[in-house]
Amino acid sequence: NPSNNFVGNVSSPFSSTSSRPWIIDSGASHHMCHDRTLFSDLSSLSHAPNVCLPPGASLPIEGIVTIHLAESLTLANVYFVPSFHFNLLSIPQLTSTNTCLVLFSSTQCFFQDSQSMKLIGAGELCNGLY
Repeated sequence: NPSNNFVGNVSSPFSSTSSRPWIIDSGASHHMCHDRTLFSDLSSLSHAPNVCLPPGASLPIEGIVTIHLAESLTLANVYFVPSFHFNLLSIPQLTSTNTCLVLFSSTQCFFQDSQSMKLIGAGELCNGLY
């Protein structure tokens, strides 16, 4: 139920696929995107549920989208929340829907295909956050 999902603290930029970077978030329950230029097809919702944000705020989800961040990295079931002003990459959703490993070092975060062991994405430490 999208109206009961909690989005946790945000982390650092993931990629520069848009004018605003992706934020790697280990506390978010779902990927969220505010940038309409990152996808072409929008699945509308019959009613407009909200996503819950700390500290108790909520914003409307305007649809569900799929975003291709890289050739081998696709984010499915992404909440389109134009009023959020950030793009969130949810670590729990990423690892449950993709066959990938997420590795953190002191300065970087890596996304690796767990079958081929190929690198499929990366992020950098920025202002103390990943």
